[in-house]
Amino acid sequence: LVNAVLAVLNLLPAFPLDGGAIARHLLAPRFGADTAVRIVGFCGVVLSILRFAVIVPAAMAGILLWFPPSFRPNWRAFRAAGNKKSVPQHPA
Repeated sequence: LVNAVLAVLNLLPAFPLDGGAIARHLLAPRFGADTAVRIVGFCGVVLSILRFAVIVPAAMAGILLWFPPSFRPNWRAFRAAGNKKSVPQHPA
């Protein structure tokens, strides 16, 4: 049962979980690589915010939980995917 729960959690579409990489690869042909990263990053941000709806009440009840995904890698993916700065090319 624990392995099944961990497998389902690992397939959530968020970074750095495997589900984030799978979703990115499935979305990239249709939306492009940058947009796919932003979509998965947004899903991860939503999931990481929703995890507090589970963790806080459980902690108040005295139950300690770890529930992925983490906020930081998903926020970076959501914010930085479309904001890449071009590197100036030096003439040879």
